[in-house]
Amino acid sequence: MTENAGRMGLASVLVPEPNVRSAALHLVGEIAECAPARADLDASPPFTGLAERVATMS
Repeated sequence: MTENAGRMGLASVLVPEPNVRSAALHLVGEIAECAPARADLDASPPFTGLAERVATMS
């Protein structure tokens, strides 16, 4: 069944059960390296300035 998940694209890495933790930590490290240093640098909040825009609509 595990091999099916890999073939269907539901799993990107298949490892033996004893190695699951170390493989997961490795993937977490890769994800962390690609993350922005600060979340607020990634994009402005979706509701920035919303109150002002609504106030000027009337």
